[in-house]
Amino acid sequence: MRRIAIPLLTCGLFFACSDSAPAPTPESTETAAAPLERPQVDLQAIEPSVRETIQEALDAAERENDAVHLGRAGQVLQAHAFYEAARRYYQLALGAAPDEDRWSYLYAVTSSEAQA
Repeated sequence: MRRIAIPLLTCGLFFACSDSAPAPTPESTETAAAPLERPQVDLQAIEPSVRETIQEALDAAERENDAVHLGRAGQVLQAHAFYEAARRYYQLALGAAPDEDRWSYLYAVTSSEAQA
């Protein structure tokens, strides 16, 4: 019984005493000083069908300017190895929908892909 009680008590004290402030998001840590601009993506050197797919996603993000379309642009850019631009679009999506965990997750995944 003591083996179970001590770890449970320790966990309870840890969570009771921990600060309840939310962890900083990529958007809040990197853009506190200035709003993010949409990245410029050079599409001239890629295949026309890929260029068209990316351009459609970027146009939709520009037109709709909501988390879904901004995040979708990030996903399309990530799929075609435009990692830095994808990260910026995920930051924009996170700014538009801070409670949407997928943008934080995809931001982190894209960050690790960019470093690989």
